[in-house]
Amino acid sequence: MEFIEKIKITGLKITFTLIYLFFSTFYKQNKKQVYLMSARSVEPSIGLKLIEKELQTNENVTVHNFYFSRIEGQKKYFKNSVISLYNLATSKVVIVDDHFFAINALYYKKKRNKVIQIWHAAGTMKQFGNYEGNNTLIPHKNYDYVFVNKESDREIYARSLGVAVSQTIVTGSLQLFYMYEKSKETREVKEQIFYAPTYRSGKNDYSKKLVRQMIQSFEENSTNSDKQLKISLHPYVDSTGIDPSYLVGTDDFYDELLASKILITDYSSLIIDFSILRRPIYLYMPDYETYKAQVGFFSANLFQEYPFPKITEYKNCYRLFGENNYDFFAVDKITEAQLTMESKNALKNAILLIEDLLGRKD
Repeated sequence: MEFIEKIKITGLKITFTLIYLFFSTFYKQNKKQVYLMSARSVEPSIGLKLIEKELQTNENVTVHNFYFSRIEGQKKYFKNSVISLYNLATSKVVIVDDHFFAINALYYKKKRNKVIQIWHAAGTMKQFGNYEGNNTLIPHKNYDYVFVNKESDREIYARSLGVAVSQTIVTGSLQLFYMYEKSKETREVKEQIFYAPTYRSGKNDYSKKLVRQMIQSFEENSTNSDKQLKISLHPYVDSTGIDPSYLVGTDDFYDELLASKILITDYSSLIIDFSILRRPIYLYMPDYETYKAQVGFFSANLFQEYPFPKITEYKNCYRLFGENNYDFFAVDKITEAQLTMESKNALKNAILLIEDLLGRKD
């Protein structure tokens, strides 16, 4: 089966490369065009949203977007991949925020088509991308530049996303910029718990099991409480079988997150984002040892260095719903480490670099 899968992937790589070369040869490039694209979700990440909105104010730039999801089915995914290759071939700059099969699969990409990877998550918590132990048949490649949050991120992002360290640029994280700007606003904070489990590769059912456990525990322990529970599924996990009244869509993700009093997550970089609000963060990690062995963390002492309260057994989930006295040591420490001056100016930094790239001759 593994051999057949490799043959199929090789065939797709050849097909996508030929399609891209056809488009780039016979269709004219718009040297003012920026395409923001994602195969992660039909709704863009906050980084893509911020960049698009800002670039639209520049009359010398033509801005378009194309967002789709890999869980929509293989035929639609293939069609969208072909459209993406046309967008790439006819644009000066393409900006992506995650693994992008059609671009990563290319055997050859012309220098005139610049690809910027902004990544959808801040920091270097769990291992990702091409890092050690990841044997994907379509590794990250073909990026010209990778935007990172801070100087110490550069080497890890280079190894994880298939570029040289010199191709990484410290712009600051767009997610952290957004959360920092929102933290300065006065807003109502609800008696609301926001649960966001991270993605487990190939374990859609397990992610949904965790969500069902959290809902069950909440219902058993909050009958006389005014607390609410909101749940955000990873974009790669389908919502079939989950009570929709608990679910947060990608379009209102940040509204619900910013209105929440407590965050429960596990290995997600959302820890960093939410810490900027200086509100309680708890970790529900029943599969910690398995996740550490299969995915891994960039720091072996990550959760000793940042000692957030942890729950590893379902029977103890009730503790997450009645906690009043919270020690903010870990929250403050991770905010201090991640929220840099570059983060606070991330959008300005990113836009300046994109506009500079548009002004260059091929």
